[in-house]
Amino acid sequence: MASAPQHRGPDLVSRPLLGERINEVERPGLEALGQRLQAAREDAGLTRAKLADAVGMNRKSIWRIEVGARRTRVRTLAAMAQVIGGSPEELVGELIELGGSAIAPESPYVERIERRRLRRVRRIEVLAQRDAYFAERAALEARWAARADSHLRFRAAMRLIDVSFRELRRIGHL
Repeated sequence: MASAPQHRGPDLVSRPLLGERINEVERPGLEALGQRLQAAREDAGLTRAKLADAVGMNRKSIWRIEVGARRTRVRTLAAMAQVIGGSPEELVGELIELGGSAIAPESPYVERIERRRLRRVRRIEVLAQRDAYFAERAALEARWAARADSHLRFRAAMRLIDVSFRELRRIGHL
């Protein structure tokens, strides 16, 4: 059985790539990293969805990191720690220590990955703005419809009063 290809990062330690299967040696570190990340996220009052949207990741990826089923990179941990708040450098250091050698090396395509992540964040923001616009528009249209309905009821009442006055004049009471 051939072993999985290894990546030699800047620290010259052989580390597994992001997409490779997680072996049993790495699993405890990844699970500890995930539990700590989940605790920090929950302490900050963030849901996985909010964290994923803020960082520009898929919420399933956040879940997979938290349960120890996915490797992650230091850059991703730093982005999540920044959103979680508190002391990001301290949290990242703790997560790196917990993950140990299972932390994936940085990609040679960092700029491309960051551009894609920023596009996702912008797309999420645009969709939120669009949803807010449509909600505001729906509220305005509801107010306009209520105003138009009120105006129609007022006009009907005025016609009834006008008819009543004409009838009173006709019979001689006015």
